[in-house]
Amino acid sequence: MTHYCGIDLHSNNHVVVITNDEDKRVMEKKAA
Repeated sequence: MTHYCGIDLHSNNHVVVITNDEDKRVMEKKAA
């Protein structure tokens, strides 16, 4: 199983998402 990680950076929040090879979200976490 392959996993992909994406980071969305904004000035006031950050979101990290990990998806699998079927594009289903395995984890989504908001960071300060």
